[in-house]
Amino acid sequence: MFSLTLENARCFVKAGPARIAPITVLVGENSTGKTSFLALARIALEVLQGNSNPNFNLEPFYLGAYDQVANFRGGNLGRSKYFRLTILSNFDLQISGTKRKLNQTVKFEIEFVKSGSHPRISHVKFSSGKYEVLVKLQSDRKSSIHLKSPSWNGKISDKITRIFHLGNERFELYYLFMFLNDEISFPPMENEKINMSKQDRE
Repeated sequence: MFSLTLENARCFVKAGPARIAPITVLVGENSTGKTSFLALARIALEVLQGNSNPNFNLEPFYLGAYDQVANFRGGNLGRSKYFRLTILSNFDLQISGTKRKLNQTVKFEIEFVKSGSHPRISHVKFSSGKYEVLVKLQSDRKSSIHLKSPSWNGKISDKITRIFHLGNERFELYYLFMFLNDEISFPPMENEKINMSKQDRE
C-alpha cells in the first residue's frame, strides 16, 4: 500500500495523499479526473521502477503533451511551470554493514518541466526522516546529486556522480541514507565497491 499526491497536473492543483491499496475503487462523475489520476499513478510507478523517460500516451490513457498535462490556472497565472508526482510508502531499509533494518516512511518525489512540447524530469527526490537524496537533471542530460543529513548537507563531487547513470530510456539511482562512521557505502558497480569519505564531499 502507498499513497499518491498530485500537484499542478491536469485538474489537480494539489490533491492527496490518496491511499492506493491492492484493490482501489475510484468514484466520480465524468471529467472529474479519474482517468488522469490512474495515468499519473502509472507514470509515477514507472519512474520509481527506473524509467527516466515515461510515456504519457500509452493505452488506455492518453495524456497528451506538456500543455495538456500541466495545470492551467487561467488569467495571469497561465500554465504551471512544473508538475509533481509524489509517492509515500513504508519500507524496511537495510543499514549498511549491519543486519539491522529500519521501517521508515519514504517519500519519492518526481518533478516534470516542459522540454520542447513534452514533459521531462527536472528532479527526483528520495527522502526519509532527516535524510534526503536529490538528483537534479538538466536538459543536456547532465545530473548532480545532493545529499542532506543531520550532520551534513551538500553536493556530491563530480567523480561520485558516476553512480548515477542516465541513459536514453532508463536511469539507476542508488538511494543513500545512512551516514555511518563518516563514510557512505555504495552498492557494487562494475565489480567494484565505492566508498565516499569526507574529502569526496563538497
